[in-house]
Amino acid sequence: MIHSWIGDAVAFVTAMARTHPYWAFPIAFAIAFTESFVGLSFLMPGFLLLVSLGGVIGASHASLFPAWAGAVMGAIMGD
Repeated sequence: MIHSWIGDAVAFVTAMARTHPYWAFPIAFAIAFTESFVGLSFLMPGFLLLVSLGGVIGASHASLFPAWAGAVMGAIMGD
């Protein structure tokens, strides 16, 4: 059950980032925030989602800075 949920989450993040490359900032923010937040870090496969988001950004030649800034701000806010 959890394994299929992780696969669905990765597929959703990948599809959303491909369709809307300017949403990289809020997507990265949400992933990093839930990964850094105390109660949610057990439920969220943040590393896998951030790696898949990075792969989509690299393949689509979108700017890396918005996703990086979103991840940094999400991690700071989650801690």
